[in-house]
Amino acid sequence: MEGAALIGRDRPAGTLQAEISRTIDSHGGLVLIAGEAGIGKTALVVAAMEEASRRHALVLSAACGSCG
Repeated sequence: MEGAALIGRDRPAGTLQAEISRTIDSHGGLVLIAGEAGIGKTALVVAAMEEASRRHALVLSAACGSCG
């Protein structure tokens, strides 16, 4: 998981990378990303989803249109 959008996000990106590996090697998993608005949650999650998809994991996502 690399890219300009993840500058300064080494620790959370590393955590997600480890969870992707654990999930692929095991039987599934769930990760919750939370934080203040504008800190890069979406960029982090998109990068993780792309990495998991590249590694042939089934990636599911959902969004709340009325949240915010």
